[in-house]
Amino acid sequence: MTMERMILPPSVAGKSASTKEPYIFESFSGDKVYVSGTPSVARFLLTGKETDGKFTILTSGGQAFPAPVPTHYHKHTHHDFLCIRGQLKVWLSDQCRILSPGDYASVAPDAIHAYQLIGDHTEIFSIIAPAVFEHMFRGLGEPYTGPMWPDANLERPTEKLNSGVANVMTEFDVIPVPDHKLVDPQPWGGSENQLPGSQKPYFLCNCTGPSAVLGGTVVRPYVTGAESGNTYSLATLEGSDQFETQVLSGGIQFPDVDHCFYVSDGYLEFTVSDTGSSCIGPDEVAWLPAGTPFDIKPVNSYF
Repeated sequence: MTMERMILPPSVAGKSASTKEPYIFESFSGDKVYVSGTPSVARFLLTGKETDGKFTILTSGGQAFPAPVPTHYHKHTHHDFLCIRGQLKVWLSDQCRILSPGDYASVAPDAIHAYQLIGDHTEIFSIIAPAVFEHMFRGLGEPYTGPMWPDANLERPTEKLNSGVANVMTEFDVIPVPDHKLVDPQPWGGSENQLPGSQKPYFLCNCTGPSAVLGGTVVRPYVTGAESGNTYSLATLEGSDQFETQVLSGGIQFPDVDHCFYVSDGYLEFTVSDTGSSCIGPDEVAWLPAGTPFDIKPVNSYF
């Protein structure tokens, strides 16, 4: 038996989220929400119902925003931006960077921030902890079932976004800071090449920071428990089927740790619980709940 392929989280598709079964999300799928005032959608892959309230995982895609998302902060929520495609501006406190594919921004609690997609097609991978913050997006927007994102009415976008934020701020962990000055983007100066070791806002430049080579696989942590308040970790993996040693093959099981794999390049073959194998490719996601035995093998020269 292969892993089931999904286009909606189990809790949205009418399935029981308590079964904790592994599954694959097809590319650009998820529970989609169009955020009014922006030509973009948020696609929820895992909600609090699938993760027992620990975190939410989503991808976001869209075209250039006419204005930034209104400046705000969160008292308790930690989230991030990993640029997958295109470009976006991210403001963190008194800093601003333009993120390109592989660049990362960590938004710790109390960090004043804003963001703006600036590419013709930008994609972001994000983790939000704790979960249930997805309901804030639903309060800002409306369900969407189209292929990418709708043709947005961009008249008065800032007014629409500010109105949406005002509607959800009393219910969710969103505190607007309308008078905060947004600075111009600053160059990547070399300070963005290490993890801070504590829960604070930071940028991390692509292919920098700590790394380790395990067999033929390169592991680069973007955030560890120290940076996320022990709520989640995020890392990239790069490798090839040309190497004899594959660290993710041979059978692995983590009794207490959930795993989510987003594939940006190449193809990976997943085998779970000694059943049939499933192949996942670019922009697809594999969800492996805690306790799932798995074996992962690359099936081409680069992933």
